[in-house]
Amino acid sequence: MVANGGVPALIFLAGNGTRLLPHLEEPQRHKSFVPLPDGNTIVSRQIKQLRTLREEGLIADIHVVLGNVAEEMEAYIRAIEPGLVVHMNHDYNTTNTAESARIGLQEMTEESVVCINGDVVMDIDILRLSARDEQNNVAVICGDIDDECVKAHFDEQTHMIERLGKQIGGQGEAIGVYKVPRAPMVEFLNGKGLTNKYFDDVLSIYCEHGGALKAVDVTHLKATEVDEMADYEAAIAIVEAGVV
Repeated sequence: MVANGGVPALIFLAGNGTRLLPHLEEPQRHKSFVPLPDGNTIVSRQIKQLRTLREEGLIADIHVVLGNVAEEMEAYIRAIEPGLVVHMNHDYNTTNTAESARIGLQEMTEESVVCINGDVVMDIDILRLSARDEQNNVAVICGDIDDECVKAHFDEQTHMIERLGKQIGGQGEAIGVYKVPRAPMVEFLNGKGLTNKYFDDVLSIYCEHGGALKAVDVTHLKATEVDEMADYEAAIAIVEAGVV
């Protein structure tokens, strides 16, 4: 449930963006610095969306996990949002988003946290739906999905997530927005040796071990995770269409 002042948000920004960055006409130091047609970058758009939701009482503190070009990234995002809370993944070159999640969540105290992959360009209403839902959840776009996306398989009646991953069948795509129970997730991450995995894979294992995450249907909304040039082009189209 959303408490007074909302739930905190945690953005994973520690990685390198190795698949996308070499193919850009204008190289960037970090994938989240990639420019969008409205004058934002991927990360500035996310932070401004979260700031709007904070004004609405849905989001509380904004947290980020940094690693690659951390000093430059921190200076850039603090110019947008001076009050954000920074956590450091110093082992970003040898770990993955599961370790960033462990570090950030372990240093927080709240009951639930909205976690966001740092390369998602989306409609702000996806974040609204995730934050408002009384259950911990995974935002899912249902329908046609490609082989490379993270798929979500869930119970058709209860909508509870059963598995997540690229190598499974599913009813839709998990687009990188997750509201998770903080303390159980920290305990799970500390006890299973999962730091080299993607956070999606950790959440799948968590659900297979009885953890409860609900699939929130955001099919009517626009979103893309920017991993490759085709994704970047899709992100540009979302922004050019006027999606807030």
